[in-house]
Formats: sequence, C-alpha cells, structure tokens
Amino acid sequence: MLTIHTILHPTDFSDHSAFALPLACALARDHGARLVLLHVAPRPVIVYGEGVIPPLADDYPERLREELHQLQVPDPSIPVDRQFREGDPVTEILAVAEDTNAT
Repeated sequence: MLTIHTILHPTDFSDHSAFALPLACALARDHGARLVLLHVAPRPVIVYGEGVIPPLADDYPERLREELHQLQVPDPSIPVDRQFREGDPVTEILAVAEDTNAT
C-alpha cells in the first residue's frame, strides 16, 4: 500500500478548489499526513496594444495571503502548512510538490 505523508492542495479559491478541500482533508486525516495548502498568485502581465491594463492594488498579495489563511480545515488534528507563492502556477505547484515530497 502507498504510504502518504504529505497531501498538496493547490487552490485558486474557486468553487472547484473549495469542493476539493474536504477530500484533501479526509485523505490527510485518514493517512495521518500533513496537508499543504498552496496558493500561487500569477505575476501580472503587461500587455501593450489597444487597451491599458490597470495596475493591481498595492494590497493584492496581502489579500490573497489572508484568503489562504482563512481556509478552514475541519479537523484540527491535521497538521497544516500554508504556502503562498508568486509566479507561474504550474511551475510553482510542481516545485512545492517536489519540495514537500507530496504524494
């Protein structure tokens, strides 16, 4: 049987991510694993052309960090690590998966 030590739950705060969180929590609880909650904020892309893209609010990263810390894990016995990264979501998710040895 596969031994699971770390469950990685990347979230974009969408409804789909919200539906996946209880499953990740249940897996972590059932396997005695650590749960890593991750949000990756993509860096803004400046596009020149027909329109102007307004800059992001100064508190944009802080609001995302706060939203990450407000995610509720139903079982307080599950060890939770919350990570916030900025960059390409795919690259950062794969890097965190490798860094945390997520299965």
